Amino acid sequence: MRGEQQRAAPPRIRRGSEQPPHVRRAAKPSTPTYQPLRLTARGAITGIVAVSLVSTLISVWSGAPIVSGLGFFVASVFAAFFTRVKDLLPMCVCPPVAYLGGALVALALTSAGGDEGARSALLSLMMLLAGAAPWLFFGTSAVLVIAVFRGLPRQIGRFRADLRKDRS
Repeated sequence: MRGEQQRAAPPRIRRGSEQPPHVRRAAKPSTPTYQPLRLTARGAITGIVAVSLVSTLISVWSGAPIVSGLGFFVASVFAAFFTRVKDLLPMCVCPPVAYLGGALVALALTSAGGDEGARSALLSLMMLLAGAAPWLFFGTSAVLVIAVFRGLPRQIGRFRADLRKDRS
């Protein structure tokens, strides 16, 4: 038997397995799980500015002032739902300012140039803000209510704790 080669025993196969144990198996692809869209505070605020810009442009060109306020309201509610919980605090304080930014850009794009154009744009902005005031109020209120149910008080508590830690 010395001259003969010894044969290796075939690898043992685990019960219920089709491949030998030393063969690595690729991970089975799992079914994709639903992961909701989550925005940072910057992304949510940018979305509000963009929707405010577009809705204000549509409002100015169509002569329907309700479009601007409704666009702000819808964008704010979506932002409140889709912002990450840890970014709720900065997102909650910015919607009115984001609307103002979008409205300013829209009115700057639609106004005529020169001194009369600046006066016209300022008057248009005042009229737009006066017409959109209820939408701004209800949109900001809706953001705060949604954020409270999503965890805003906990974020405020963490913010206060961080401020206390920095003082000491």
